[in-house]
Amino acid sequence: MVGLVKILLADYSGHPFQVQLARELARRGHTVRHVYSASFQTPKGNLTHQPGDPEGFEIVPVRNVAVFAKGTFYARRRQEIEIGHAFARQVADFRPDAVVSNNAPLDTQRVFQKAASRYGAKFVFWLQDIYSEAISRVIPRKLPVAGHAIAAWYRHLEFSMLKSSDRIVAITQDFVPILTAKGVASDRIAVIENWAPADELPHYPRDNDWAASNMPEGLRIIERNEAGFTGAPGEDAVLLGALACLAAEPDLRKRLGDNGRAYAHKTFDIGEIGDRFCAVLQDA
Repeated sequence: MVGLVKILLADYSGHPFQVQLARELARRGHTVRHVYSASFQTPKGNLTHQPGDPEGFEIVPVRNVAVFAKGTFYARRRQEIEIGHAFARQVADFRPDAVVSNNAPLDTQRVFQKAASRYGAKFVFWLQDIYSEAISRVIPRKLPVAGHAIAAWYRHLEFSMLKSSDRIVAITQDFVPILTAKGVASDRIAVIENWAPADELPHYPRDNDWAASNMPEGLRIIERNEAGFTGAPGEDAVLLGALACLAAEPDLRKRLGDNGRAYAHKTFDIGEIGDRFCAVLQDA
């Protein structure tokens, strides 16, 4: 796939960073339709047209006929199939060259992916979670008689759709061995971690109770990217040793700082993220 193309970016949930990506792709000259479910109750991103939005960019909500039913499996499944047909109608209307889909329930995705194939669009499965694993834990408890058979069906469905996708964008490297073990070719998987639109976020002090209990991943990020030293609270000897090492080695200070800047650029700069998604679309 080369040149400027028509892209249907489908984000079932309507979260902030997906629509930021849609705007970025449109700024590059692609024609982009961003579609989301207005019926699914979850916090939404910036889903109204803004001054300065690029030409060739549009936002289209789709809806269920009735209020979305989260409570019961069978009612929810019917509505997820219904909204899948609403997404499929967007494919028929827009006739994209490529579809990028994420956050869609498996029954929604099944209908949607078939529509993309029917109209000749490349399909990029943006994998936020392996839904069939959660289904396998929950459904057998709720439906003791049929639950295990239902869970097996969804495992089959999910990995069949992944294998038939033209490309997969996984949000973590941890998904890659799971996918390849199920027969997905590794050269069709790209890892692009989720991000946040920094200009839309309120700014608060980093040191707070919530961060202390909910952000242990910060240590892994620093270590994995060789961007500094880490230690547990109260490890004074570790802190003093790190400070002495940094004070004595200016080249190390520069290298760690450069690595931290490179991580931030790769992870949060929408231009860099847009480049990586364009590379995925190019290879689809």
